[in-house]
Amino acid sequence: EGYLQIAIFDSVRRGRGVIVYHYTTKESFDEIKRTGDFKSSNPWTTMDAVYGTGWYFTDLNPDTCDMAVAYHCWRNTSNTALKRAEYYLKFDIEFKVLKKTREHVYVAQNWDKKLTKYLGGDKNKNCSLKPCETCDKAKRYRK
Repeated sequence: EGYLQIAIFDSVRRGRGVIVYHYTTKESFDEIKRTGDFKSSNPWTTMDAVYGTGWYFTDLNPDTCDMAVAYHCWRNTSNTALKRAEYYLKFDIEFKVLKKTREHVYVAQNWDKKLTKYLGGDKNKNCSLKPCETCDKAKRYRK
């Protein structure tokens, strides 16, 4: 329970879907790819499940500034938060599965494989302007 088998995503999108992303660290990305298990976030075991147990996503694509992703997803732009935006998983999920929690952040509290399609994932290579601390794009998100 609380696991998502990404290897079995053969579902065809029906109805209205939205492309969303789950950003994570290299270690978590490698573990998800190796095992196929994408665990739901739990407010009792992690600090990033402020809206309860579920799978958290954003509509901010990998072309978005890393600092903007960290700011919107975790309300934090520390180096630790930026590290959590290094890799991403991409999904096509029917909108009715997602609950909008705040700007650019969604949670799926129940998982329906028929309404979800895993589209892949990779290292977030969007920004060649690093470090973020010196980037004008990131200026508005700095503390």
